[in-house]
Amino acid sequence: MSSYLSETLMVCKAHTWKATVLPDGRWLLYNQTEHQAITLAATAGILWELCDGRTPVAGLIQQLQDLYPKAQTEQLKADIQRMIHSLLEQELVIIPETPAS
Repeated sequence: MSSYLSETLMVCKAHTWKATVLPDGRWLLYNQTEHQAITLAATAGILWELCDGRTPVAGLIQQLQDLYPKAQTEQLKADIQRMIHSLLEQELVIIPETPAS
C-alpha cells in the first residue's frame, strides 16, 4: 500500500465492528464475529465513525480540521493519512467496491 491515499478515495467502516466510547474518550471497537476488541484514541475513533463510504478522504480531513481548528493543516493531513492506513491494515475500514448510497 502506498504511503499516500488519494484524497478522492472513499472508505467505510467494516460492519462487523461495533463501537462504544469509553469515559476517557477512547473508543472500544468490538468484532462480534471474530471476538476481537481494539481500543482507539479519541481522534482515531471519531475518524472511524466518519468513514461512511460516501465521504472522500479530503472530506474526512475537512471534517477533522473543523473539529480541531487550531491543528496545523499539513500535520493534521499527515496524521489522518496515517490513521486511515492503520484502520485499513487492521480491517476496521474497507475500500468499498462502489460508494455507499
